[in-house]
Amino acid sequence: MLVKKFEIYTIEMRDDGILHMHADGDHVIDMRSYKVLIAGIAEMSGGKKVPILSTADDLTMPDEEVKEYFMRSKSSPYCLANALIAPSLPQKILSNLFINVIEPTRPIKLFKRKEDAIEWLKTFL
Repeated sequence: MLVKKFEIYTIEMRDDGILHMHADGDHVIDMRSYKVLIAGIAEMSGGKKVPILSTADDLTMPDEEVKEYFMRSKSSPYCLANALIAPSLPQKILSNLFINVIEPTRPIKLFKRKEDAIEWLKTFL
């Protein structure tokens, strides 16, 4: 297991091949911050596509530009599939909007439990 900090992000490349990204604190993620995240994922994944488990503290949310960009196919070039754990109601609402309305270009699913998210992500290994 390899863990590294990139500004507000803690990125862990797990032994099972799943990358866990956690956004620390209560932040609005802007495009500059999102690019730091993508560079961190590239470094930790060795530039390969991997299943990603995304978690964040309660009030961390993307801004409008990142919300729109996130759903594009090239927005996360190292992501095979994305499992989201959303602890707060605003995060759950936003995640459901992404999944059900915007129709993402890669597999993405919202989970209540980390264990269930990991099991789903393992199907992409």
